[in-house]
Amino acid sequence: MVALSQVLFYVNFCLQNYLFRRIVTINKGWSLGDNQGMEGLMKRGRKKTTEQPQLESLVAELRTIDCSIERTKLDQVLSFGQDAVPCLEALIAEALEKTACGGASSRPRNTDWFVVVHALYLLAHLGAERSLSLVLKFLGQKQEVLDYWLHDLLNEDIWELPYLLGSNQLGELETFVLNKQNNLYCRLAVCTALVQIALNDAAKQNQIRQIFARVIELEDEDPDFIGLVVSELMDWQDAALKPLILSVLDRGGVWSGIISAEDVEWCYERSHPRKLQPLELHARYDYFGEHAYFSKDTKEAPERIELRKLLKSV
Repeated sequence: MVALSQVLFYVNFCLQNYLFRRIVTINKGWSLGDNQGMEGLMKRGRKKTTEQPQLESLVAELRTIDCSIERTKLDQVLSFGQDAVPCLEALIAEALEKTACGGASSRPRNTDWFVVVHALYLLAHLGAERSLSLVLKFLGQKQEVLDYWLHDLLNEDIWELPYLLGSNQLGELETFVLNKQNNLYCRLAVCTALVQIALNDAAKQNQIRQIFARVIELEDEDPDFIGLVVSELMDWQDAALKPLILSVLDRGGVWSGIISAEDVEWCYERSHPRKLQPLELHARYDYFGEHAYFSKDTKEAPERIELRKLLKSV
């Protein structure tokens, strides 16, 4: 009897151990070999069972509040690292679907539209480089759609997104800029990002130099757009591009009201390259709030109004 009880105890122990391993493998997608003992397994299990709902709750909150969101909430989303990326990408995908269904034709009266701004900047500050294609797809939409989702942000701040996500994917940035069907504001924003990548990473300068050579020589491109690109290049003042820039200006490829050969010469001789750095995420949201970009009562600054008028005429 003693021997039989011992056998039954051993069989029961083995069965429980087997069932435990199966449950872990099925529900968690892990094998026990991936963990160092029971403590490691339980730590990973808690992340799946308790932290995932917390992430979903945070993402749901992004739908209901604008730039006044508590900064600790932003930090909490960032703390999930790459686990947060699919949830944030889903928000952008929803916006694209809403656009496709014709639901982004007039500015909303509540803050639910700001969810896209949250998603874009959180992805950028997570360094989610694989999300670049989705972000560029969003930025390539028509003007009225981007006005709905981004308001005045489109004019001067959106360059941070391709800068943070695209420094290792210059080919994708080039394809976006060369596509005349893409939004002009966003094409210029990507140009700004390319200039800043060149200024901050000398190893990438030759490739970016070649990109801008192709942009400047685009056939049937609006001269105003080329002029604005040349203006962006004055932040870099790359000596190798100067002859090409002056050649375009000399043959009347750019309206002198935007920039002239004299302006270019002055910049190269008397000014200095202008390096920019994306704002840290808290500072970015403080900037949003300070300048009231996203209030329905916002009045655009004069320089943004003029740029908007100019680009709308392109």
